[in-house]
Amino acid sequence: MLVPMGGNMDATQTARQREGLITLTAMHYIEEHGLLDGAQLNDAKESLRALFLRTSGAETMLRRLIEMLKVRRNMHSTFSRISSTFMAIRRSIDAMEERGFNLRRLIEQSAVSAEASAQFVGPFLSFSIQFLQKMSAFEKVLQKYLVAREQEVRSQAGFRIAQESRRRLRSRLTGSNVVKQGSSTVEMRIENELATSINYDEAEAGMHAAARQVGAAEAEVQTQLKAIHAMCQAVTEPAKRDSAVVKPEDDMLARFAGLPANDAARVRIERPVRELFALYQRADGMFKLDFDRLKHALRRLGTDSSGAYFNAKDTDRDISAKRDKLRKVEALIQFLERAATLATAEHLDTYPKLSKAFSDAIAEKPSAWAFAAEHLLSAKVRAEAEMSSLS
Repeated sequence: MLVPMGGNMDATQTARQREGLITLTAMHYIEEHGLLDGAQLNDAKESLRALFLRTSGAETMLRRLIEMLKVRRNMHSTFSRISSTFMAIRRSIDAMEERGFNLRRLIEQSAVSAEASAQFVGPFLSFSIQFLQKMSAFEKVLQKYLVAREQEVRSQAGFRIAQESRRRLRSRLTGSNVVKQGSSTVEMRIENELATSINYDEAEAGMHAAARQVGAAEAEVQTQLKAIHAMCQAVTEPAKRDSAVVKPEDDMLARFAGLPANDAARVRIERPVRELFALYQRADGMFKLDFDRLKHALRRLGTDSSGAYFNAKDTDRDISAKRDKLRKVEALIQFLERAATLATAEHLDTYPKLSKAFSDAIAEKPSAWAFAAEHLLSAKVRAEAEMSSLS
């Protein structure tokens, strides 16, 4: 039962009331906007109930809620990084497709001599098609790498569960009283735990298999990156090329330079061609950077956040919704960090003082949570009503 809204309270009751109001307000806001999944929300509610039974100086519920939100924030941030990586790759492909299409239309509208077509126009159009194919292949193998990496994280989680089950079983089997008891109850318990841990070898094999799949997928990504790099050399100035040898027939810069300076087709297509040269040159480094960013984002799928990641992925597939939740979670974390100072403020020794100070904190401007102030105030009203009804 929550503490009364008024009357005399000792220091412990006052601290609980301050923390309870702030935490319950946050939980109403969280529930309204779906910022935690069902299991996390239930855990938070149970911890809130325990708050009013606590007499020790244990970790506060408010701090626990902030940490839960930070895990959620990291998960949404991971989603955002992964999505941004693939969207950047898709934008690059779309931009090159559009430039290539415009160039082909321009060539169709121009009088291109047979010599210019054989020297540059034909080979470069073929080169551009091949380059787009390489980029699309890179996009596909990168998606394959993501799937393999996610499966590896799942298998690691499954292995940890099996490993812990085996550890508990061994600990009980080596206990001093297990064999002596010899009862059917003990035997049944051991059988159940054996059934839980019997998949240990299977889980370990699955984890190693998933790791091999990640290695194979990463090798495919590297193969595509090398192919793109090799093609980029053909449109890079000779002085800036690496040690790789570009065959004369593949050297697009040399082919373009071989066109007569006064060739009408060259004059007309020079600008879009050089724009494509620049896009192709940048693609090499940009795609390598995209792969590094993806790997960095996936490294954040640690033990604590992998479950939330996969649950949210299955539940909330709209990336714009994830970004909106990330914005709200980040704002709520900053707000609760600010409100936490009220929970320990000794001068807020009456409920009216606390309520006013809390409302003022919600309405602070400028603040990271200003856009959510109206919803936070509404959540505070509901929290106060709930505390009053349960007093």
